[in-house]
Formats: sequence, structure tokens, C-alpha cells
Amino acid sequence: MRQRAGRQGASRSAADYLSSERYLQALTGGEVGRAAVLYPNSYAVGMSSLATHTLWRLLAEAGWQTHRAFLDPEPGHSLETGWPLSSYHLLACTCSFELDYLHLAALLEAGGIPPLRRERSAEAPLLIAGGPGVTANPLPLATLFDLIFLGEVEEVWPRLAAALRQAPHSRVAALEAAAEVPGILRPDQLPSAPLPRQRLREVDAYPTASVALTPKAQFSDMFLVEIGRGCPHTCRFCLAREIFSPFRPRSEPVLLRTIRPALEATRRVGLVGAALSDHPRLLELCETLVAEGAQLSTSSLRVDKLQPQLLELLASSGARSVTLAPEAGTEKLRASLGKRFTDEQVLAAAEAAQAVGLRGLKLYFMLGLPEETEADRAAIGQLMAEIHCRAPRLRLEAALSPLVPKPHTPWAEHQMAPVAKMRAWQSAVQRDLRRQGVRVTVGSARWALVQAAFSRGGEELGPVLVAAARRGGSLPAVRAALKEAGLRLEDYLAPPAEAPWKIVDLGA
Repeated sequence: MRQRAGRQGASRSAADYLSSERYLQALTGGEVGRAAVLYPNSYAVGMSSLATHTLWRLLAEAGWQTHRAFLDPEPGHSLETGWPLSSYHLLACTCSFELDYLHLAALLEAGGIPPLRRERSAEAPLLIAGGPGVTANPLPLATLFDLIFLGEVEEVWPRLAAALRQAPHSRVAALEAAAEVPGILRPDQLPSAPLPRQRLREVDAYPTASVALTPKAQFSDMFLVEIGRGCPHTCRFCLAREIFSPFRPRSEPVLLRTIRPALEATRRVGLVGAALSDHPRLLELCETLVAEGAQLSTSSLRVDKLQPQLLELLASSGARSVTLAPEAGTEKLRASLGKRFTDEQVLAAAEAAQAVGLRGLKLYFMLGLPEETEADRAAIGQLMAEIHCRAPRLRLEAALSPLVPKPHTPWAEHQMAPVAKMRAWQSAVQRDLRRQGVRVTVGSARWALVQAAFSRGGEELGPVLVAAARRGGSLPAVRAALKEAGLRLEDYLAPPAEAPWKIVDLGA
């Protein structure tokens, strides 16, 4: 029987985190066994993810004594008790970003668990993973996990929870029962045909929102609520469209019933969704919430769906800035990637933001797009200059990110630009923008290539992840681990000859 050996009490850092939290619902449980929600990044990032809150709530409601584990305050140990991960019966991991796979391997090892499945004993916790990146291509993590869930778990959760209840008593029985649940991939028995991902049909029946508030999250003391799933647009680079289709907005009454109780604890409300601007009642929802004292924050808004009234509501509720994602500097290139709006629409959005009193405007751009030319890259600076002329009081910020081809998207097999070329492109655009006084953030071209490898690679990457994590998880560590496996990072600039992600059927 696994022991609860760990620290005597929580560390001061853990105590600081825990004392800052305010719970919006009771999360009791314990009769089934011990479970930990594992988020392979910092506490601040993990507590800003609705996936963390959802898993935490689902496991507690299913009767598990549920704790959380992040990169901090102590890697490999739970936040609530300091117990090592090896002392739990079940570890449920949500992986939103491929680069977190390196953290995942390090966390398991720090918690006394061999990261590779073949090296674990029958007494080890049962490990299950899910999330967008894992659903898109589970094979890079196939050698680490016992079970991988593909898609949206809510509707099949009762069946999966019933199977997992056996984990404290019989690991084998839990594995066999879980393998019968729709959406479950058992990596030691890979299917001969693509496995369908699961989708949530009735979004109103399953509200998705924060279960606790903390000032130490990235979104400080903010109540996060998902207002819909999926996206109706066809952006050729976007994984969210493929993973979470079709578009399913939640109804206004359900959203208000979810949000109103939280307003007693905080005025800050974050509206989350891949297609926020397409919600048919977004304006009415925001009007009601602002009238009731909410301070609203949103994910990026779509330029061609932007309503001046919405910007006015955001400004009146205390928002200081807004984020748009043109992605490209020219109309032609935007149209090729699925964003068919004009420069004039971007400029009008900036003018509207300034007119309602917003102070800042952030714009996202990608480099390395198919058919992209030097003129397209130069047009980013030209567009930002025009924005400054039309809305001179706005504080402008631009984010320049390399395109990372994602599985299942129309650009899944796009050949990435070499790192040196990408860095030269970024530097040229960055210089142009900084001359204009635009604040610029630049995504690492080297790490974008690592992300592409973890996104488009196969089972060969599991041991590489572990070896790189043991070397500290740095870029040289990744290169050394790949070399040890007879691979090169540059091999992943191009797509593999056979797409490993075809093991998953995302459906129409």
C-alpha cells in the first residue's frame, strides 16, 4: 500500500497560495481514493486554466480526495499536503501546450514516478491525460501515460469515473474498464483504426467556470467562464477549430446563472471562448453584467465581428485595452489563412477603441505563413503606422509569433522556415515596429520548432522528452536528447512521411 510520506505540513509558499484562495463551491470527497490534478506549468498559469478547475471539480464530485500539483511551490508534490505524486492512486493531467510536455516528465520524476510507463510498477498511480494538444496527437505522450482521453470529457464522465474508481483496488481492472469508455485511448494497445474524439452536445448542461479565486493566478481574482465551445470560422492554422467544432454557444440565462453567484466574491469576470465575438447574445450578456457591477475581460475579439457598443461596455466596466488578431499585414494573406477582413476594418476597430476611452490595443501577427512574402511582412509595420495615425492616443503592442503547423489543420503539413530565416524576419519586423514606438513581443523561433516537433512527432519522442527533462529541459537539452535517439530537431521542420495524428478521428 502506498504511503502518504511527504513534508511535515505545507511549505510557506504553499501556505501563501492556499490562504489566498476563495472557494466558490465546496469540493469534498475522499471515499474513493486519492487523486491529483497535474498541470505541468506554474500555479499562476494552471489556476488560470478552466481545465484545471473542471478536473478538480469532476474528481471531487466523483468522491476522490482531490489535490493539485504544479511546477511550484514544490515540483512533484501536491499543493494541499506536500505529498509526493507517487502517494496518489490517480493522476489526471491536462496538457494545453506542447512545450509543457517537458515539465510533465520532470514533475513525474520529482514526484517519485518513473515517467516512462514501461518502467513503472503495478503499485504506481494510474496516469490519465487529456487536453487539446494530446487530443490532436497523443503519440508523443503515448509512452508516458496509461490512458489518454480524446476530446471533451463531460458527457462520458460518469462512465469514465465509474471505471477509474477501481484504481485504488486494481490497476488492471481500472485500465480494462476505462478502455471500454468512448474516447479513451490505451497506449499499450493502440487501435488499428482511428479513434473518434468525443464532443459535448449539450453545452448548457455542463457549465464550465472557475471553482476558486486567487490573486496569484495570471488573471488575478478573476472568475473565468466559458461562454461557448468551438468556432464557426475556418482559419487554416487553428487547432481549436478542429478540436472543438462545431460552434456551440451557451445560452444567456445559463451564463447568468453561472456568473451571478460569483459576483458576490469578485467583480472581475473573464469571458472565455475561441469565438467570443460570434456569441449571438454577447452584447446583451455584457450589458446585463456591466449593469450588475461586473468588470469584464475578454479573450481576443474578431475584427469583422466587433461591435462599438461592446467596446463601450468593456471600457465602462473598467477594461483598459482590447486584443485583436489580424495575424497578417495584408488583406490577401489574411484571406488565405481564413481571416477575410480588410485593413479598413482593422483601422475602424482601433478608432472605435480609442473613441470609447480604451488606452491600449494589442495585435497578434504570425510569420512564416504559406505564400508569405517580404511585402507581407513589411505590411505589418505599415498597418501599425496607419493605426497610430487613426488612433494616436492608443498604446500599441504587437506580438510576433512563428507559425507552428498543427495536426489535423489544413496547414498540418506545411514546411516550416529554418530558424535563422525566421529570426531574420522577426528582427526586421521588430525593428520597424520599435521605430514607431510599438511595444513588441517576439516568440522564440527555436522553441517554435520544438513545439512543432512535439505537435507533429510520434512515439519516438516519449523517451526524448524524459531524457531532455533530466538534462534540465533547456533547448540544448532537447537537442542532446534527440541526438542520443538518432534524431535532429531540424528533421521536424518538415512533416513526417506518415502523419502519427491520424490515429485520431476528429470527425467532420
